[in-house]
This record gives sequence, structure tokens and C-alpha cells, in this order.
Amino acid sequence: MELAPMDGNVEEDKTYNNLLKKFKIAVLFTLPVFIISMSAMFALMCTNILQRRLQQPFQ
Repeated sequence: MELAPMDGNVEEDKTYNNLLKKFKIAVLFTLPVFIISMSAMFALMCTNILQRRLQQPFQ
């Protein structure tokens, strides 16, 4: 039982490649924005951990 024809539709391949290219471009532009926006949260988390460590008495 075949789910897709084996002859290979050229138009579907072009559409797939076009959408794949657009997806890669979208990821390329999204990652820097995501990293910049999450860096503040990561820095805040690191400072909180550091403050907790420094408040504990040394043993």
C-alpha cells in the first residue's frame, strides 16, 4: 500500500524546497532575537544563584 505516488511530482518538490528555505531564513532571524531576550533572564538567574551562595555561611 503506497501512501504517496512514486513518480515524484516536481511541483511539490519546488514547493517543499521553497517552504524549507523560508523556514531556515525565519529560524536564522529568530534565533538572535530569542538569545538576546533570554540573556537577561539567564543573567538574572545566575546573579540570584550567586547571591544565595554568598549568603550561606562557610563551613
